Amino acid sequence: RLTIHSVFVDAEVGRVAISGNATIMMRIARNGENFGNIRTASLGATGQYNRRAVFRQCGQGRRPVIEVMCSDNVNLTINGILVHLTPDAN
Repeated sequence: RLTIHSVFVDAEVGRVAISGNATIMMRIARNGENFGNIRTASLGATGQYNRRAVFRQCGQGRRPVIEVMCSDNVNLTINGILVHLTPDAN
């Protein structure tokens, strides 16, 4: 079993439409099949280029699968995803 401490989504941010604020969404299937609740984080308003979407305390799972989505019709470029996790001692 794995403990997922945090998920960092490195995406191109700050490029939403004027006065817009796009949201990135993530959900995890801890068993590899059934997804849990959707969690959200802001991609930042236009011009906020130094933001990063971070999801913390993501739980435990045996075969975790992570799904990432965007709430708005924006050009979303994901450069990478970093998952901080540790295996259980058992």
